[in-house]
Amino acid sequence: DRPIVLDGATDAFASEFVFFATDYGIYTFDRNSETWSRITTASGLPSNHALALGLDEGVLWVATDSGLASADVRVNDWQTYDLAGTVRALAFDDRYAWAGGDSGLARFDKYSETWQTRSDSPVLDLLADKDRLWIASPSGVLCYDPKFDRIDQMPAPVDSYFRIIDTPNRIWFVGRAGLAGYRKDATSWTEYGPISGADFSTLGDTVLFTASGSPFIYDPGSDRWSA
Repeated sequence: DRPIVLDGATDAFASEFVFFATDYGIYTFDRNSETWSRITTASGLPSNHALALGLDEGVLWVATDSGLASADVRVNDWQTYDLAGTVRALAFDDRYAWAGGDSGLARFDKYSETWQTRSDSPVLDLLADKDRLWIASPSGVLCYDPKFDRIDQMPAPVDSYFRIIDTPNRIWFVGRAGLAGYRKDATSWTEYGPISGADFSTLGDTVLFTASGSPFIYDPGSDRWSA
């Protein structure tokens, strides 16, 4: 699996922290004091093995193989949540914290501090993008529309998708058979394949992707992937 590293630089309430998930807990580096600390089950985590990390206005969310927990990064007031199944993906918008996993999709209302189940279908990755929530699932790409409070199947190529990569002008969905690219300005889909892998890096709309031990790069100028 791809190592989980979460940089708090884009969160005004946690900008000095970088989080590294390991099998021995979460190591936290404070850029201001240049010191390290560690978050473990002794701190309040359900397990030391994290599957997903997320930051939302200074609150660190951790999905582990034994449950979900969150805490204010400056206070470390950890609380756990009793959700069904294993949570594998996290996303956040102005009102909700979203959690997706084996048992479906749930959301935590930040105002009422209550959980609501939105779907029972498995979720492998999530992306909150402006006014919608993108969902990578074994049955394809899904999208939650808050205006109508519904989840729609999107016209992406048929595949089992397990990762979402967001760039300024495109959203990439990584599937078992290949890649699907969604162009934000044209709201159009393109299939690229067979390319499937786990590790990636982005610079603007350029994507560097490792598949089966070989590197692939996406050039937004030519709209092409090349090895």
